[in-house]
Amino acid sequence: MTRLNLRFLGSFGVQLDKQEVTHFRSTNVQGLLLYLSLQPDRAFNREVLSTLFWPEVSQSNAKTNLRQCLHRLRKILPQATGEEPFLFITRKTVQFNVSSDYTCDVHAFEQLFAAGKESEAMGLYKGELAAGFTADSLEFEEWFRLEREYLHTKAINALKELAVKEMGSQNYQAAQEAAQRHLQLDPWNEQAHRSLMLALALSGDRSGALNAYDNCLNVLYEELGIDPEAETIALSEKIETGELDGLIETVEVEVAPPQTLNKSQILDRLEPLPDQKLFGIEKPLAKAVEAVAAETRPWLVALDGLGGIGKTTLANEVVHHFLETDRFLDIAWVSAKQEEYVSGK
Repeated sequence: MTRLNLRFLGSFGVQLDKQEVTHFRSTNVQGLLLYLSLQPDRAFNREVLSTLFWPEVSQSNAKTNLRQCLHRLRKILPQATGEEPFLFITRKTVQFNVSSDYTCDVHAFEQLFAAGKESEAMGLYKGELAAGFTADSLEFEEWFRLEREYLHTKAINALKELAVKEMGSQNYQAAQEAAQRHLQLDPWNEQAHRSLMLALALSGDRSGALNAYDNCLNVLYEELGIDPEAETIALSEKIETGELDGLIETVEVEVAPPQTLNKSQILDRLEPLPDQKLFGIEKPLAKAVEAVAAETRPWLVALDGLGGIGKTTLANEVVHHFLETDRFLDIAWVSAKQEEYVSGK
């Protein structure tokens, strides 16, 4: 079996049967593989892909460029007779094949999180998504930036909560490791500095905790030219005097409780649902809801059709559906009739 190994957390890496693949020839070939493999549940229209990667050339040239990139991907990712292809390529669409023989560290990272195994997930997070990678398209770069930030924020929040959890269980060594890893990813985050200081102090290493505070001072001053927050200074003073009782509760408070939708506020922004029953809306409504709720986080879901066929009503129904879930912290409704969008209106 031909085994494909995709490693994107920390750097861009591809292996085929344990042999490193390096001859992509262009960053757009690499970017296309990234884009398809990180959204394997979606079949992309060829025109969408060609416009995404070559927005500044004619549609004809963009389609030619896409064909060449797909040809290159097929050539460097071959499969033996009878094996599942890594890509489904038709005259109209392109899709990564989740049934092919492959592994992807991003997929494994997401799956471990979904299973509540944050510590194991963080073992896969070697750094930000494909660190240092860039492509020629600003449109692709925008999608890539959002994807990178999503994963990075998820990792940081997990480490923040893991440090607090381990301190609550008196696993101070594990708490130190989580805080140190947090600082590797976000060296200016004072909560991570405080977690490290407290974990060291609670483990009996008062000197190490004060050294961690000195390091915090140096990082903030040298890199940002600022002083630490009052909470950080207060913690250092309590460590200095040995007043550690109740400090674990102080750190726990810093982890924000789950937020919920303010349904009444959102309903004020929406048009009321029609009194009459809408016929023929069930299938498009289910499809739109599925797209918005997908774990792969589509950044844009478009409702396409002629004017007057009910797209706005359908979108309104979708928003009302998600009012009854915990999928989002907030929902905005912007009408094309508005001359400008005022947040919270």
